[in-house]
Amino acid sequence: MNSVNSQISTTVIGVGGFGGIVSNELVPNHPEIFFCNIDTDERDLRRSITNDSIYIENELLVNNRKGGICLTKDFRDVDRRREIRLAMTLACLRSDIVVTISNLAGRTGRGITPSVVKTASDKCNCLTIAIVVLPICKNSKNNKSIEAAKIALESIEKNADAVLVITDELQYNNMLPSKYSIKQLLLMGAQSFLDPLKSGQLSFSDYLKELQPNRYGILGVGVSGDEYVNSLGSILSSPYFPSISLPIREAKKVSYQIGCRKLPKLRERAIISEMMQQHTCPSMTVSVAFSSSRECGRQIFLTALCSQLAVPPSVIFRKLLARRERGKEKNVLSKLMRAFTNPFRISSSDIKVHCL
Repeated sequence: MNSVNSQISTTVIGVGGFGGIVSNELVPNHPEIFFCNIDTDERDLRRSITNDSIYIENELLVNNRKGGICLTKDFRDVDRRREIRLAMTLACLRSDIVVTISNLAGRTGRGITPSVVKTASDKCNCLTIAIVVLPICKNSKNNKSIEAAKIALESIEKNADAVLVITDELQYNNMLPSKYSIKQLLLMGAQSFLDPLKSGQLSFSDYLKELQPNRYGILGVGVSGDEYVNSLGSILSSPYFPSISLPIREAKKVSYQIGCRKLPKLRERAIISEMMQQHTCPSMTVSVAFSSSRECGRQIFLTALCSQLAVPPSVIFRKLLARRERGKEKNVLSKLMRAFTNPFRISSSDIKVHCL
């Protein structure tokens, strides 16, 4: 196989101060990737070591209940607004794959990221991956921005091909060893998507095939924020994308992979079995993988802390159903949602347990 670098062009866009820091740390290890930072802080952009940078005036961001609007029409300098839009488009047009990195707790991150993702996906037709930090902790200093961040995430989910959501709950609740930080989680998430490109394992068509079936590959759904779950596990249903393996404090990690396709009828497919209940404890991290029907042909990977499994699983499917409006897929997910809430009907022979 020819080197993947000659077949796939990739752009990593760090949005805001936090995203810019992570982007700068990735630069030395990925010379084959084009890096660009977008920020409202000129000083941070001057210190940036990325290939390109885009400065956006603060006046372009409007604080409102929609989480901040990038490039608002109220900005009087029309030429400047067009110039920034063009710069964002050009940064994405040069690539087959666009990866955005941002912290939705920040005004710049939640204000600009949705626009960048939409530009990359809709206007430039790029394969778009968003890696974001979502603030959900009530005791965090960013408490006022939690709702705005969730709204921004909804916009990102609509347009991105894959989204990795990392919540701040792990850090604020002291679930992570002190040597780990949110920045390091972002780095690990980005590496999971970028390493397959660097190693030359995949051609563009292969990479596309591995990502596109996971159109709603939202890896964060449901814990303290009612609709979001800490997700630190298998990135996608592909051997090319390694798991993020974190030593959660005093945690014994077990991965349950349930082969739903072996079961004849959707209504008989239980997603979590009694076997899981026998092995779970508050300090255990469980990765649950299940696939939808043959018609849908999609796989969704969820990772949750067992201590939070009391959250109704149907929350997960409500989000997915809201994003799917076409016939069969909607019906399939509706049936899966009912199966998820039914009593367990799966035998232990249908479950594979792997120690991570």
